[in-house]
Amino acid sequence: MMTSAMTVVGREVFIDDYNEEIDIDYRLDPDEILQDMVELMEESPESYQHLHIDSEQTNDGMNKLFSFT
Repeated sequence: MMTSAMTVVGREVFIDDYNEEIDIDYRLDPDEILQDMVELMEESPESYQHLHIDSEQTNDGMNKLFSFT
C-alpha cells in the first residue's frame, strides 16, 4: 500500500501493461514496484527511473522498458 502523498498518474495503465507483458513466473507485485519508484523519486525529485525487463522474462520475447518521471 502506498503511503506517499505523491500522486501516481497512469497507475492502472502501468499495472495492466505490466501484467500483460511480463511472464507470470517473473512478475513482482506492481504496487510494490510503484512504491519503490515513488520513494526513489521523492529522494531525488529531479530524477527519472527506468524498469528494464529482459526478453526471457516477457510473454513476447521482447525487452521491455517502463519509465517513471
